[in-house]
Amino acid sequence: MQQILNNYDELQKLLQNSGKNILFIHGKSAEKFSRLYECLSDKRVVHFTGFTPNPKIEDANAASEFFRLNKCGVILAVGGGSAIDVAKYVKLNNPDSMLVVIPTTAGSGSEATKFAVLYEDGKKLSISAGNPQRGTDEKLIPDFVLFDSELLKYLPDYHRK
Repeated sequence: MQQILNNYDELQKLLQNSGKNILFIHGKSAEKFSRLYECLSDKRVVHFTGFTPNPKIEDANAASEFFRLNKCGVILAVGGGSAIDVAKYVKLNNPDSMLVVIPTTAGSGSEATKFAVLYEDGKKLSISAGNPQRGTDEKLIPDFVLFDSELLKYLPDYHRK
């Protein structure tokens, strides 16, 4: 069952207690989130930014491989639906991992849905554990979510209207 983290202190304790390497999936502007970086400062973190808006299945497969190669146990996704959907796919391929998301947009809902949206050959796919082409699965709901309204101020104007 998904748990809501109330603040960055709770996030820091959660990550500290995991004792595992963290795959941090984010867009190009995550360096703006100084409070988050404080939580990560003493942890082994590898960054994955190799995805596009409307991420391709190949992007998500690359993230899964990066997770495995770096012996990660935690997936941390910060961003909109694209970053979170890539992270959910990594979780699908590594079901024993912990998935923590921090949405930076209001409205994608990816932090609450039972599927990941990825693209293959220009076609939109709803990926789930039960059927990689269709359907939904509780396993793809992130384990933990932290909502930080301060992050909305970094959105472009067209996202805030």
